[in-house]
Amino acid sequence: MMRNRRLIMVDHGKDLDWLALMENVSGLYHIRRIDSDKLFQIWFESPRDMDQFEKNLYLAKLGDVNNILIK
Repeated sequence: MMRNRRLIMVDHGKDLDWLALMENVSGLYHIRRIDSDKLFQIWFESPRDMDQFEKNLYLAKLGDVNNILIK
């Protein structure tokens, strides 16, 4: 179980669309808020669900143009 765990950090005050992040994920075990509303620890039942969550997270990051820094 401990292997199927991810930590995600979000910008302070930014709302997460949990429904979009959990699309096609069937084995979510637990979401734990660690540091106010910035750091979350998420456990999954299988590595496949964790991979799907990561894909959804990458798509959400690509869709959020406010987080893209151009240098």
